[in-house]
Amino acid sequence: GFYTTTFSLYVSRIHEADPPQIGLLISAFMLPFALLSYPFGLLSERTSRVGLLGVGSILYGIGTATLVLWPAAWLPFVMASIGIAAAVMFVPTMLLVTEYAPDELRSTALSAFNAAGSLGFIVGPLVGGAISVWFGSDGHWEEGYGMAFAVAGGSELILVAIALPLLYRMR
Repeated sequence: GFYTTTFSLYVSRIHEADPPQIGLLISAFMLPFALLSYPFGLLSERTSRVGLLGVGSILYGIGTATLVLWPAAWLPFVMASIGIAAAVMFVPTMLLVTEYAPDELRSTALSAFNAAGSLGFIVGPLVGGAISVWFGSDGHWEEGYGMAFAVAGGSELILVAIALPLLYRMR
């Protein structure tokens, strides 16, 4: 949700991207994410799911937090890289949910996982919009968007820093 709204507004306002350009940039993120989720799911069957979750989350957080630092010409590559990072962490996360849930609660646990993701589609745009307006409303929109992306990426990094030690202990 954050990317489909806040990112779209950012590239429109700061880089003067038109709707087709915005759609291509969103596609540069979504296509690698969609195409690579399955292969990274297979990889997580052979390697550490927690490790993949950690690496993907760290790269995703850094990519998101620094997105506003990249020139417009680099954005397709950066968005593709963030999409790859999302694929690295997504399926291993779902597999960890099912692995740690008791047998009788697996479907409930996956439902909660999907509900949390859906909630992110509501909260992400609200928080991204509020932060970008709060820090950029006086005409400094680039600073506002920079803060919104820093908060989004920083939140990912904080959450993975909290989750990884717990997940490693549970192993």
